[in-house]
Amino acid sequence: GILPVENFGRMTNFAARCHAKVPEWMHKAFARADSPETAHLLAVAIASDQCDALRAEGVEHLHFYTLNNPDLTYDVCRALGYAAAPLAMAEGGAA
Repeated sequence: GILPVENFGRMTNFAARCHAKVPEWMHKAFARADSPETAHLLAVAIASDQCDALRAEGVEHLHFYTLNNPDLTYDVCRALGYAAAPLAMAEGGAA
């Protein structure tokens, strides 16, 4: 599954508890993000690049972990070219 980086500090703390390494380029990139908006755009770019790489390798379906905060994932999906269906269509009704 894809878990977009909502909060880099929390993500690095979680990674440390799991004994996982966060790439140095990611530390540098988020250190240069000088506003929440810039960090959000960076997170969208990283997640969408990861999704593009997975799709290029033949992955047809992507699962996103939103942790009850769908805004970042929504922006990633828009960056990937997916549009949200109207609610009526999503529920099986007519648009």
